[in-house]
Amino acid sequence: MKKVTSLTPSIVLAITLTSIIAFPALLLAQAPVVPAAPAGQATVADQCQKVTEKVDLKISNYSEAHSNFDTRSGAVIEKLKTVSAKLAARGLDVTALNANITILETKRAKLAADKQAFVSKLQESKQFTCGASQGQFKAKITEAKTLQKAVVTSSKDLQTTAKAIRENVKTLRAGVASSTQAI
Repeated sequence: MKKVTSLTPSIVLAITLTSIIAFPALLLAQAPVVPAAPAGQATVADQCQKVTEKVDLKISNYSEAHSNFDTRSGAVIEKLKTVSAKLAARGLDVTALNANITILETKRAKLAADKQAFVSKLQESKQFTCGASQGQFKAKITEAKTLQKAVVTSSKDLQTTAKAIRENVKTLRAGVASSTQAI
């Protein structure tokens, strides 16, 4: 009698198919039993989880970005005040620059208030149960989107003001340079 050292793939397939046909109960017994979820329930829960994660991410991103912005803009305002004091010490009229610095501080405070309103509206939306809030969740998110547009507008307004102040400082510095050359 010859020993079979290896089985060819066709023989293995034939044996597997024969065992499946002959003993289908073995195949079913090994299959994991997964309870069927009601239609549409799993997808709503998954969507709610994703939406909640996105809201949390947006809140943390805005909070972090605001703290970074607040630090930088505070440093810029302090630098402008220092420049204004130095230019005033040289005898230049810096009333327009000081007025612009005050306007910049006001716009910075408005932007901070707009960002806070946006974040708090997002946090209010988290109070509602997603999927069972009867449209209240969506209404809060829509209100938050409106407030986000106000944040963008305030940010652009602040940038425009900062550019105008930069031009004002350049003009004053050019006046310092020309007055120094005249002496």
